[in-house]
Amino acid sequence: MKIQRFIPVLVIAVILVALAYAQGWLQTKPRSGTVEEEIRSQAATPGNRLEDLRRLDLEIELVNDAEIKLAYNAQEGQDPRAMLRRGDRPDEGEVTGQAAVDQTEAIAAAIPSLPTSEPLTLIQSVLDQLAIAEGDVREFEFEYELTNGTRGAVDFQNKDSGDDDWNDDLDDDDRDDD
Repeated sequence: MKIQRFIPVLVIAVILVALAYAQGWLQTKPRSGTVEEEIRSQAATPGNRLEDLRRLDLEIELVNDAEIKLAYNAQEGQDPRAMLRRGDRPDEGEVTGQAAVDQTEAIAAAIPSLPTSEPLTLIQSVLDQLAIAEGDVREFEFEYELTNGTRGAVDFQNKDSGDDDWNDDLDDDDRDDD
C-alpha cells in the first residue's frame, strides 16, 4: 500500500526527465573549438578559382561620389592583367600587376560559385572583401566571363531617401491635381 503512494511521483519524475532530455538539457554538448575554428566554419568555401575567370569588371560608386574599379583580363597563353583603382582611398593610387591580380583572386575566392543565383551574397562578399560598408554604396556593377564562355552580370542601385532625382521620371502632366 505504501508503494502506491510513490507511483504518481515516480511517473511524474520519469515524464520530467524525458522532457528535459527532449529539450536537450541533459544531453552532453561537445565543447566548441577555438574562435578561429568557429569563424573558419562560417566562412564561405572558395567558390571560384582565378584560372576559371577570363574577364572580370567591377565598378562600385559610393554615396560620397568616390568610385572603385577593378578590371581583370586573362587571355590564353598570356599572363593575367589586373587593375584596381580605389577612389575612396586616394592616397593609395592605382594598383596594377601582381598586387591587383592577388586582390582579384581574393575576391573570386570569396564570392559564391559563378554563375550564381545569389546576387545579394555576391554583392555582400565583394563589399566585405574590399572593406566597404553596404550603406556607403550607391551603385554596384559586377560583370564576368568564365573560361567556358559563360557570362553574367549583377547590377544594383541604391535609391535612398536622400536621392534628389527619385521623381525625375514623373511628368507634370502625369500628376493628378484633384
